[in-house]
Amino acid sequence: MNPSTVILLFEMLFINLVSINFCCQRKYSLPITILTLFGFSCLMFVFSSRLFPNFGSGQSIVYGFLYLLPFFILYEEKKVWLFLVTCMCWIYTILAFVLSIQISRLLPAFPPEFCHLLMQTAFYLLTLYPFFKWIIPKYLFLVQNLDHFDRSYTWCLGCSCFLHYFILWFLHLILLEQPGTLLHVLLVLLYTALALITYLILYRMMRDSLRIHQLEQLSLQDSLTGLGNRTRLISDLQQLLAKNQKFSILFMDLDHFKEINDHYGHIVGDRYLQHFAEIISRILSGCGEVYRFGGDEFVALCPNTLPPGIMEQLRACQDWADDAPCPFNQVSIGSVACHPPFPDISQILQAVDHRMYEMKHAREQQGRTQA
Repeated sequence: MNPSTVILLFEMLFINLVSINFCCQRKYSLPITILTLFGFSCLMFVFSSRLFPNFGSGQSIVYGFLYLLPFFILYEEKKVWLFLVTCMCWIYTILAFVLSIQISRLLPAFPPEFCHLLMQTAFYLLTLYPFFKWIIPKYLFLVQNLDHFDRSYTWCLGCSCFLHYFILWFLHLILLEQPGTLLHVLLVLLYTALALITYLILYRMMRDSLRIHQLEQLSLQDSLTGLGNRTRLISDLQQLLAKNQKFSILFMDLDHFKEINDHYGHIVGDRYLQHFAEIISRILSGCGEVYRFGGDEFVALCPNTLPPGIMEQLRACQDWADDAPCPFNQVSIGSVACHPPFPDISQILQAVDHRMYEMKHAREQQGRTQA
């Protein structure tokens, strides 16, 4: 085999392996990874050179996917991640291989193997920086954020990469059977531009979709405490009613909160609300969801019935002394167990609010009697 062809193939393989190593987290040290991939590459080289009489023409490129076997062992990423990244890297190197062959065929005055190697090396020198700087980060963004969407998105991206890989390979085999022309070079560049634009559009659509999702989440979150806000509460209540299952709702009102603001200031008052939100969230963790209804009022939704003793824990707030901004005043809590058929949401909220004020007035009356 011509030395230029050997160098060309190893150059192509080197770029591939460096790209994979750049995109993935190694399980083992770099020397172990290099030795393993070098040994596997030697086996692939012997296997391909004996199986394909025209080895070096690109017909055996399809066997590059066999590198997934050592990749699964050497890198920590999931198999689907490694497959998608491998497709991207092989598409890039196949493009360099195919384009350099077509350009070298336009220069018959030079030795074809040497010209092919020269064109491929020039392609890498011109494109490696933008490939690692702009293309890889955008593609990895797609792969990393697929979990935020339906599983079918992963299959679609995988099929797209796989098809681009094989279309480029088939295009190469077809063009090899014909004399080299400038039209063939333009055809390869046109296909590359089409694939690149497709992934760029997909990247921007996913980026914008994630931004919209983040804005939606922020619109359902109370900015001070991080709890769900009233809009989120109404939405979750509607879902519970739609499921037609029983649940419990708690309405909590901080007693004498105005005195906290008047005595300590509004900054301490905000920390007071945040501290209370943290404590009740811990108490209700695993059995309910907490929301800030507004001001010093909080609501909790608990599927099924309330666990025993939960009301006493909420009223006591025993962890209040830990990093508390100021002493704890009492909290008034009302609870209602809701069973189907349900009234509308406004009636449920009105009922639990009324129950809370009943508890508040009863305790105040008890305090006056004791005084």
